[in-house]
Amino acid sequence: MRKPEIASGKFQVTRWCCTSGMCFTCRAAGDMAKRKRVVHTCGVSKEWADYVAGNWNVNNYEPKVEGDPA
Repeated sequence: MRKPEIASGKFQVTRWCCTSGMCFTCRAAGDMAKRKRVVHTCGVSKEWADYVAGNWNVNNYEPKVEGDPA
């Protein structure tokens, strides 16, 4: 996928906070089921959000593009 220009918009990309469950927060919770989704980037165009999500689609981060399709 070609890299689009960064542009503002109504979309965001969320991902799991970690992939290993070994960060302090996940270890303190006791298991990976306690992981949280975090906002990786927000206020961007659909094209930029798709690009970012495509680059984070490894190692169980499971990125999601969310936003206003209108």
